[in-house]
Amino acid sequence: MRYNVYSTVMIGLLASVIIVVSCGGSDEAGLGSGGTSGAGTSGKGGSGGKAGASGAGTGGTSGATGGTGATGGTGATGGTGATGGSGGGGGPCGNSGQCSSPTPYCGPSGTCVECLGDANCAGSGLPYCNTTTGSCVQCVGDGNCAGTGNPYCNATTGSCVQCVGDSNCSGTGNPYCDTTTNQCVECLTSANCGGGMACSPATHQCVPTCTGNADCGGGQPYCDTQTGVCVQCLGDGNCAGTGNPYCLTATGQCVECLSDANCAGGGNPYCYVGQHACVQCLTNSQCTAPDTCAPDHCCGGC
Repeated sequence: MRYNVYSTVMIGLLASVIIVVSCGGSDEAGLGSGGTSGAGTSGKGGSGGKAGASGAGTGGTSGATGGTGATGGTGATGGTGATGGSGGGGGPCGNSGQCSSPTPYCGPSGTCVECLGDANCAGSGLPYCNTTTGSCVQCVGDGNCAGTGNPYCNATTGSCVQCVGDSNCSGTGNPYCDTTTNQCVECLTSANCGGGMACSPATHQCVPTCTGNADCGGGQPYCDTQTGVCVQCLGDGNCAGTGNPYCLTATGQCVECLSDANCAGGGNPYCYVGQHACVQCLTNSQCTAPDTCAPDHCCGGC
């Protein structure tokens, strides 16, 4: 009887140990740490957890972009988490196969661009590639402007211009560079003119000052008393019948548009503020592939 009691106790203790070991094995099967996902780098799945004594190990937690960890076999070490696919470089492309015209190449920043080198710009009319912006341009340096009549390269726009600073206008008779139009002009402010003269914001020429409309006439019948200069308009109402219905008050000129809203309803829906004219396009994205926006602001050229 004592032996039977002792046997029963031992069997009970052994069963408890087996249960504890089994639970401990289950608790020990930790999840593998997920891999860190880099920008554009495929995330690596975490290592699989160690299997418990009772059976299958739990697969590792997947990395930020990695696949789901595989399930380990019975009684074996858990499977390693799968490696994820490419993250796309932090932008809309991972390779040029994911790009299309008019931006058919995948640039270093992971975005689709117009060009990666000059060869990609051949035949476009803009023969040089600005590798910083990934766009085809007229120039990337002054040397590209030789023989164009505009000897300096505006690095911002990638176009050949007359000047980028006052020093480029020396000896031209117009000593100041209007950096808005990149043209050499007579004046930028009235301080550049002599007594009784003011600088016209429309023409950047020194003109006689005015104090009222009576001092003005011809194509500039209104006196802008703020600047003391005769102008074409002071408001939109002064532009009726001119063919350019909006007044650009900064210069006192009647223009075709001040914003895209002024161009609605026609075949040229965008306002090119450089000339305040309605145009077909301002960027390549506004054209239908394979056409690109040409320097004259027409898709494929006007």
